[in-house]
Amino acid sequence: MMTKIVDHGVARGFDSQQINLAVKAAFIESSMGMPNAMATRPGTSHVGLYQYDPVTWKTQNHNGSITSVDSQIEAFYDDIIYYTGRYNSLTSAQRGNLPLDEYIYVKHHDGRNYTDFSGAPGLGIYRGTCFQPELHVNESGGEPPPGHPNPNAPYLYWWSPAITDKTGKVTVRNVEPLAAAPTDDGDGYS
Repeated sequence: MMTKIVDHGVARGFDSQQINLAVKAAFIESSMGMPNAMATRPGTSHVGLYQYDPVTWKTQNHNGSITSVDSQIEAFYDDIIYYTGRYNSLTSAQRGNLPLDEYIYVKHHDGRNYTDFSGAPGLGIYRGTCFQPELHVNESGGEPPPGHPNPNAPYLYWWSPAITDKTGKVTVRNVEPLAAAPTDDGDGYS
């Protein structure tokens, strides 16, 4: 799922901080879509990777089906653009000490018109989440390996406990071509 989120962000020109937010929000809202990316939260009408509800989906004029992973990813990035514009129009007194990523998550979780930033339920959730992804996008990389799901991707990224440190940092690096796997013809020699 992270591959889809990162690919979409890079393809649309989002920066590392915005992509981080999209990854973290997907983790908070649906555990990155695990085990079912389009599950409905029990007792609610919230559905999918980013847990949109049908009323919000329609009100915010999101494209595609609310039950599509790709549409949910596109919608969240659209929300990043929308809420960044609103954040930038606030005075420093209106923002308080709330950084942009927290503002966007509060708006996503608590609604477009929510203004009690210090008491926002979404703020407590966002700050209380243990997973702190930190993507480092290196856009000067080479060509993706054959068969990569995004043939225009100038990078290789991954997410695995073996290559993340204890803070949950995820590193995005240039593509390094893999050596051809040795063949085994059954004689004990590769």
